Amino acid sequence: MTYPNTLKDSTVDQYFGTAVPDPYRWLENDTADNTKQWVAAQNKVTADYLNQIPFRSTIHQRLEELWNYDSYSAPSHEGDYIYFYKKTGLQN
Repeated sequence: MTYPNTLKDSTVDQYFGTAVPDPYRWLENDTADNTKQWVAAQNKVTADYLNQIPFRSTIHQRLEELWNYDSYSAPSHEGDYIYFYKKTGLQN
């Protein structure tokens, strides 16, 4: 498996007289083209690896079985009303 090259830049912050390098700061700009390209390359490596796992569909099926249940949030009080959230099955 070959991972994409990750650019390191020369960004350095100063905190109370201490220099703290932050060579991957550029990745924090998630709308920049170079960040999008890096993420796409990382996603390709991940997808290529996951797609070669022969029992991946079995794992997916089992996780769906485990996660397919209704759940409720803790109630929250807003003004005169009390709210809660309900998630059914595999709903996000």
